[in-house]
Amino acid sequence: MEKKEVKPSRVLSKEEQQEIKDLYLAEEWGAWRIARQMHMSIHTVNRFLVKEGLMRTQEEMLRMRSKLYGVVSKMTDEEKAYIVKSYNEGVSVFSLGKEFNCTWKPIKRILVDNGVAIRDKKASKINQQAMTAKKAQEVLDEQG
Repeated sequence: MEKKEVKPSRVLSKEEQQEIKDLYLAEEWGAWRIARQMHMSIHTVNRFLVKEGLMRTQEEMLRMRSKLYGVVSKMTDEEKAYIVKSYNEGVSVFSLGKEFNCTWKPIKRILVDNGVAIRDKKASKINQQAMTAKKAQEVLDEQG
């Protein structure tokens, strides 16, 4: 049986360590998001957080999730209806998230709770391009 080559653990610079701490503690980012942002393995981020004693407890993670979904509970029925209507007209969950100053996750939660079928990313991109072309045509029509 052939042994797998074991890669040595990545050594993080002082700047990388500080950035991970800042994103994890101040910005309340998760390890996956930090790893993607910093182009490193999730295992590297988790290993550092454990070594530093910074790993969140289960209670802290639940608090953060409730904070994220707390955005949904603060929205009025009119705002939720607007989100459903806009999404059905082709606006993406990302665009709606920007409009409501939140991530796409609470927007998706509202849509799912209202029985809206979520489009795949490719369909969303095509729909966004069509909407942009439609808006451009409307501007030209107004000017012409």
